[in-house]
Amino acid sequence: MACRTDKVVVGNGMVGHRFVELAAAIPGVAITVLGEEPRAAYDRVHLSDYFAGASASDLALPAAPSTATVRVGERVTAIDRESKTVRTDRGRRIGYDTLVLATGSYPFVPTIDGRDRPHCHVYRTIEDLDAIAASGAMPRRPPHLQGLHARRRSP
Repeated sequence: MACRTDKVVVGNGMVGHRFVELAAAIPGVAITVLGEEPRAAYDRVHLSDYFAGASASDLALPAAPSTATVRVGERVTAIDRESKTVRTDRGRRIGYDTLVLATGSYPFVPTIDGRDRPHCHVYRTIEDLDAIAASGAMPRRPPHLQGLHARRRSP
């Protein structure tokens, strides 16, 4: 009789999703996926297609195998390696035999003036793209151009 192993995957991006697909094929493996984003894994490589009219559903990766429990919108707040548990922002404690950290990355934002102003966004998630689109849809005053004069040269 095969023994059960519990795997916890922290991160629900493309790499974590692929790991879950492969690990789910192993008999006796129970997988819990914890993703901070409010949606299941999607194709970040084609994120630009979202601005071209693709929907979040169009970018979604295939559903995780039925042997995996996927918890979206749930962030891991602590890892206790001694007790082999993770704690989430919803107060859950989840035990594991194997812990996989597939957290991806955060975008680098240079330390330049204005980086924290309204309508200054990073480009990493569908929610980021929604914020960019919302900023672009806001009515704006025409830009004030100072010191630009058209001057015609005589021949």
